[in-house]
Amino acid sequence: MHNNPIHYLSIATRRPNGLDLGVPFTEWKLPATFDVLRRRLETQASRQGKREYIRILRLKKVTD
Repeated sequence: MHNNPIHYLSIATRRPNGLDLGVPFTEWKLPATFDVLRRRLETQASRQGKREYIRILRLKKVTD
């Protein structure tokens, strides 16, 4: 069964820790630049950084 992570991003917006634990996200292969972006956001925006990262991933849905 294939879980498309794009479909789960709305849930991750409300429960951002699911981004680290959810099966659809752990299997999602993103370019390395996304890892750099996430680390920077989480460093600079602390608690809101993960939510900001999820918002950016939701924009990816529009471009795919």
